[in-house]
Amino acid sequence: NTNDNNSTSTVKVSLITDKTSIRLGQESVITAYVEGAQGSVTYQWEVNKISNILGSGNTVTFSPCCSCVAGENMVKCTVTDAKSNRGIGQITILVNP
Repeated sequence: NTNDNNSTSTVKVSLITDKTSIRLGQESVITAYVEGAQGSVTYQWEVNKISNILGSGNTVTFSPCCSCVAGENMVKCTVTDAKSNRGIGQITILVNP
């Protein structure tokens, strides 16, 4: 029924990390918790600076690569469900030189 305005769901993404502040050489594990998704979901991870996101799925490891990423690093996860509904979660990881 294309006239049903309730056919779309809101996908909520919450990102939780074991460490919000790390030093160069350390890593932070980030997990995405998803609510409201329909069917299977895909995860797309991004970071706003040159850093490594290791792994895939709902849990990844953030690993700063060099001193140029010192400061705040914004990690974003876009989740898309089987009905093409999307949600975005963001978290900031502070990297100390």
